[in-house]
Amino acid sequence: MINEVSFFGGSRGDEAPLSNAGRRPPFKVRSASQATGAAGGWTITDASNELIAELGEEAQVAAQITAISPEQICFLTPAANVPPVVGPVPLRLCAGGHQVALHVDAFSEVSPGVLAARVVAPTRTQAQALLSIVDGLVIEGHGSVPQRPPLVREVIDDPDQQREIVESMVRNGCEGMLRIGGVSVGRAVPLRTTKEGIVFSFGVVPIHGPFTIELVGYNSLYSIDVTNLRPIDGGVVVVPVKMVHLRNRAFRRVAPPSGTYLEFAHPRWPGLHVRRSVREISAQGLSFQSGLQEDLLYPGLRVADAVLHVDGQVLSFSGEVRSLTRDASSGHYHCGFQLSAATAADETWQAILEECLHATTRMGRSWARPTWELYERAGYFDLSGKEPSAFGRLFDAFDRVSAKIEKSPSIGCQVVWPHDEQVVEGAMSMLKVYSSSWLVFQLAKVTGPTRRDVSSRQVLRDLHLHCYEHAQRDVNLRWLVGIPQVKATWSRSVHYDFPHRYLASGKAAIVRFRAVEVPCRGESAPWLADLQIGEATPRERALLVKQIVRTRPSPYVDALDLGPKGFALTKIREVWNQSGFCRKRTVLVARVQGRPIAAALLESADDGLHLFRLLDAVRLYPLASGGERQFGALLAAARGWYAAQHKDAFVAFLEDEVLPAGSPAGTTDLGLADFVILSAAHLPELLEHVYVVTAPRGAPQTQAPPSRSTTDELSLGQTA
Repeated sequence: MINEVSFFGGSRGDEAPLSNAGRRPPFKVRSASQATGAAGGWTITDASNELIAELGEEAQVAAQITAISPEQICFLTPAANVPPVVGPVPLRLCAGGHQVALHVDAFSEVSPGVLAARVVAPTRTQAQALLSIVDGLVIEGHGSVPQRPPLVREVIDDPDQQREIVESMVRNGCEGMLRIGGVSVGRAVPLRTTKEGIVFSFGVVPIHGPFTIELVGYNSLYSIDVTNLRPIDGGVVVVPVKMVHLRNRAFRRVAPPSGTYLEFAHPRWPGLHVRRSVREISAQGLSFQSGLQEDLLYPGLRVADAVLHVDGQVLSFSGEVRSLTRDASSGHYHCGFQLSAATAADETWQAILEECLHATTRMGRSWARPTWELYERAGYFDLSGKEPSAFGRLFDAFDRVSAKIEKSPSIGCQVVWPHDEQVVEGAMSMLKVYSSSWLVFQLAKVTGPTRRDVSSRQVLRDLHLHCYEHAQRDVNLRWLVGIPQVKATWSRSVHYDFPHRYLASGKAAIVRFRAVEVPCRGESAPWLADLQIGEATPRERALLVKQIVRTRPSPYVDALDLGPKGFALTKIREVWNQSGFCRKRTVLVARVQGRPIAAALLESADDGLHLFRLLDAVRLYPLASGGERQFGALLAAARGWYAAQHKDAFVAFLEDEVLPAGSPAGTTDLGLADFVILSAAHLPELLEHVYVVTAPRGAPQTQAPPSRSTTDELSLGQTA
């Protein structure tokens, strides 16, 4: 017998049998594989002999049910063969000893061969009976909430990368799960790696393969397929056949403060009051344990007026039930609730989330002086051959911009890892420098463990998670930008080596350059007699854009707003101006006999934002053959534009890595660096990588990254 729905032209008494025996369907029933379910509720599959349905009387048509919720029933049938129906029609469902009588109307074809009917005003008793049927189908494996495909599915076939991941799991104290035939049979604890494979301790030792081991990382699942195993003293050696990295969500989840709970009146049955303890929260939602028949929740249910009680505060919010996952051990369901955009952006919610996600780090202007003192202790002001005394006058500007950033978290953050109210052990900043790009910079940390004996790795992990998860909330975020200096440092493994993996896919770009600091005052070499330099005309700007698009990687063009639409920086200037900041861009063009041959792209920002002036930046581009010979003159001409903004100096990014002939006197070489751009689509993977490389020391075979480098990034200022 198949799951059946019967159509009849009239109504039928409540005691009619739930059977279609002896009735002849007028058309062939489609198979379940040819249809999709409803937008909400549970998808029903392979439920032969489990579920029977009867609808109305006479002129029956048989079909298979594909989805159920208290709002809608979906089933397979060619809509053209269904007799017209006027008004609500009785519907009966029966499965697993439960049955329910409902009424449905508003029949519609939701996809080819799939008919949907609205459930008409079900009572609480009817909804409980319906969800009892659903619960039984879920237990038997015939009912499930529709799952979207993973956001990321990446096969990891590099043995060294596999080993690095597993070793980090060992050092992070992670436990996994052993699955045989898709069924969980016990825990799997990684102990160490060897030349032969990975050593695990199993709750239930498998006799033979194949089987799968699942390990949970920062925000991802690592699935390891195994066919061979070998018992040894203290464990079992397994050899991975395949390792797959899976990620189903973008934002990390964390436990809320103790005693957090939510409550709301059910939208469909207001007399039903739902009150549940919250299990986890994230930037986009929360989860809680629910009783299916008690709370009558289902995927797709929208809640407009819920109240969250957390940490002594009361927050009103709205959202939608997105998932219900049954816990086989308790029989309860874990409900995933997605917050509405307005709720997710609520300042009170953001503050609560900030505290829960980042309990060890802080933000705000009050940390400006301790951060400055950290830069002095950590040697940040000594980088690139600079004199620490040259930075002293910048503190007041640094303090002012810190106050503005605190009031405008949408454009930046300055994160510190405090020892107490006066001393910080580490600091890191991010800033929205273009319409869809955030720059990470000014990372500094003192040598070794903190005064409370917290490891350098933990401090670095906390700083990175806080900064990047802050930027992640920007709905317009598309690119992450870093500027690591070209030398072996810890943070280069994060801000260069990781993005390098995505170059071939076009999701990253790396442009090497030589950074030079140019003073705004001083002598310059004389220009050629027939050389003129001035601001670009609209036609010359268009020529420059065309040249950049032709010669630079597409991530570079988009991330730096160098395409035709974003070139004027209109969007980011408006955002900055609203926060009291100033962001400028102009173009100078070198012309010989009126013909443009080279251009300088000039940008500026407030003093105190980037202490090494990397936001007061010049980039040089040839527009014709031999245009590079005028780069020195363009740098000299740029001094006037920056001097008019009361700048003492600016930094030129020389992408040909050569100091131009005729550069102004006093130009200082700051060294080679890489302008690294990574698609924000891979931000969760970047944080997963941070989670791996900051795992605590301890695995005997692991070559741990160094905790200190004496000279470090030009932009990131890593001194950990």
